[in-house]
Amino acid sequence: MSLTLAAWLVLFAVLALLALSHRALWGFALYGLSFFAHPPDWWWGKPIMGYRWNFSAALIFLVAVVLERARQRHVGTASAGIASQQGVALPPIEKFALLIVINASFVHWILAGGQPVSFDRYMLLVKFTVLYFLLVWSVRDAKDLRFAVLVLVVGMAYIGYEATINDRGRFSGGRLEDIGAPGADTANFLASLSVTILPLAGAFILVGRRAYRWVSVVCAPFIFNVLLLCNSRGAFLAGLFGLGVMVLGAKGRQKKYALAGVVLAGLATLVLLKDPQIIHRFETIFVSSPDELDRSAASRLLFWKAALRMISDHPLGAGGDAFAKVYGQRYLEDVGVYQARAVHNGYLNEACQWGIQGLALRLAFIFAGVLGTLRARRYYHEVLGDPRMGFLGTCLISSMAALMVSAMFSNTLDKEWGVWIVALMTAYARVVPQEAPATAPEDAEPALPPAPRHVL
Repeated sequence: MSLTLAAWLVLFAVLALLALSHRALWGFALYGLSFFAHPPDWWWGKPIMGYRWNFSAALIFLVAVVLERARQRHVGTASAGIASQQGVALPPIEKFALLIVINASFVHWILAGGQPVSFDRYMLLVKFTVLYFLLVWSVRDAKDLRFAVLVLVVGMAYIGYEATINDRGRFSGGRLEDIGAPGADTANFLASLSVTILPLAGAFILVGRRAYRWVSVVCAPFIFNVLLLCNSRGAFLAGLFGLGVMVLGAKGRQKKYALAGVVLAGLATLVLLKDPQIIHRFETIFVSSPDELDRSAASRLLFWKAALRMISDHPLGAGGDAFAKVYGQRYLEDVGVYQARAVHNGYLNEACQWGIQGLALRLAFIFAGVLGTLRARRYYHEVLGDPRMGFLGTCLISSMAALMVSAMFSNTLDKEWGVWIVALMTAYARVVPQEAPATAPEDAEPALPPAPRHVL
């Protein structure tokens, strides 16, 4: 047994004990450990690769949340009352999450007849929805929220450390492959994961507490380097869009944080961007003539056309992986593609799997989270005079914006990191305090004079 594996097993046991005996939120750290350092995906984990560590971590997280809520009910402090006690009206995000599962159940069991090929994707959808509720219920205040964000930043940095320092993974066509986490072991998916988490690392660097800031200073370069090594044009475009959302969405004193983020991103790019293949692929984002598009980009137009034809024939959905593994080949042949391929578009893939109504519910789920975050951010900024927490909300929205753009070029709209971000946005809106703190938090700027309270 290697020292790395021994350390991983000890950390797994410690986090499980903390989750069950102390705070359920440690269960999310446990889940993050099993996701970002998933033993079967690493050389050191081969001796224990036969066990379902990610599932076990999720199960422990579930038990920890149930036990914690039972203890809260026993002492009369159940967290279910958080949303009704604070000053932000939440959209029905949880209801949309449940409707997504109900619709997928109807499509899988009725329209797809419970096909085995659809079952795995259906169960992942259910699992991610359960994780959404576990994360929301385990975050009780702003301190918990920051800890949950830190779990993602540190976890993603571990993958970056392995790729950058230990040269893990392999390069195929100038792109980093065969490294990552469950559901993120290809270049496009890993790039989507990294570009989604990167704004959160930037938020801690700019407005985080002292310890979190320095941890993020170390982690952010590793995360950014993974994004560059994956060499994904869709992720590059997503990063630019997310940065634009952060700058345009920042309000008042948040503007200086956003502009500082632009400067940091520019400096990091100059330092890390050395591969001419990366530069060439980045330049092709802005090519306007179809004749100049490379084969990969041009072929995606054919995939999308085939997916649209399938959606017209199966508007209510055809089950999980219906395009990639069941019907797609026939529609691809109609447009001149004679090999089974994925849609390479998260929106079309969602409609192919769970129907147009499934896509509508997914988008409603995401935008409800964004709306709740916008309301909470406004409350932090105008009522509580806390631009730092307001900027964290801006960065959460930036993360979701980056994911949604990356989903235009790969099947990442329903990936679990998107569900994490919606859960964090939901928690961000739920933990807004009614009153400004009596004393300024560590590293906080002087509060603005409170504005008149109004209904949001």
